[in-house]
Amino acid sequence: MKKLICLMVLAVVVLSGCKVNPSPSPTPATVPEPEYTLPPFEPVEAMDLLNELIRLESPADRLVVLSPANALIVLALGLADRVVGIVTPINPADFPNAAIVGDYDDPDAAAIAALDPGIVLAAGIAQKPAIDALRAQGFCVAACEAVIKDEVRDAVNIIGALCLPGENQFVNDLALSADEALYALAALVEDQPRQTVYFAVGFGTQGEITVCRGTYIDELMDMSGLDNVVETYDPTQSRLPYTREQLEADDPDIIFLSSGAKDSLMEFILEYNGLRAVSAGRVYTLESDTPLPTLAMHTILEEILTALYPDLELSPAE
Repeated sequence: MKKLICLMVLAVVVLSGCKVNPSPSPTPATVPEPEYTLPPFEPVEAMDLLNELIRLESPADRLVVLSPANALIVLALGLADRVVGIVTPINPADFPNAAIVGDYDDPDAAAIAALDPGIVLAAGIAQKPAIDALRAQGFCVAACEAVIKDEVRDAVNIIGALCLPGENQFVNDLALSADEALYALAALVEDQPRQTVYFAVGFGTQGEITVCRGTYIDELMDMSGLDNVVETYDPTQSRLPYTREQLEADDPDIIFLSSGAKDSLMEFILEYNGLRAVSAGRVYTLESDTPLPTLAMHTILEEILTALYPDLELSPAE
């Protein structure tokens, strides 16, 4: 018995003197670093030119553009690659990824819906049926085609807010650039004596058609030192019926023909040779399209001033 106990004690002593190396700790598994992702965009919103609040859950990345004026803004903001649909007469070369979805006067609501746009940049009252049809299908439609000069700035800010949040300075600079170009040109003739003007949109067999006071063309004439002989004030009326008798009674110093009537200059001169402007050789035509204001409206003011003052240096607008 004593021998057994001694053997057990010896075994304990021997074992207690042994060093046992612990098992190595397992190598921690390599955890990949999480990929950085941009935080989700906050919803964006803007009040359009028909006083409708437009709200999107995120900035629009698929645009359909239904107005040439809006197309110029989209190009200037660098958004051409987001455009999936346009109407004629917008230049398709500017938007190679875009399908044609009708024309300005008759946008194809079904074709637009098939493109699943994030936002439709429409005109306004002129496209009200298409706007209503698209909104009824749940699409966001912003009316942002300017009618008067100051609305160009608003249109830029609307499109910028819905498509380029976080780029406020860039958008604001673009919005102000159109006004700056106009006022730089107007300053060149502010000391010139004012003269009266009649703007002919149409004449002859189609009847006399002109523009009201307060319209964008009237604003450009005013900035050129010209006073519209038409007394009716309506900023939304760019085609006002007039009469030959009224025109002859007004007998303006200057007459401008719109781009749509420029091919009929000689016909106008022969038809209205009793007017002072005709007798003095002060009937001019505009080459540029003139219906609505755009970011490029300073080019029309340049045309007007070049006609009135051919020796004028226009470098401030360049």
